[in-house]
Amino acid sequence: KSAGGRVIVQDRESSVIFGMPQAALKTGCVDKVVELSGIARSLAKEVYV
Repeated sequence: KSAGGRVIVQDRESSVIFGMPQAALKTGCVDKVVELSGIARSLAKEVYV
């Protein structure tokens, strides 16, 4: 994060097991929560902004 990284996690609704996304959310470092099918689109938007 200090070098400009972004954290995107899968939402609970589209997760089979929400353990890892939930752990990331608990750290407070998550920038965006999206459904599984939206992760690639979110990454593309970050790269081309």
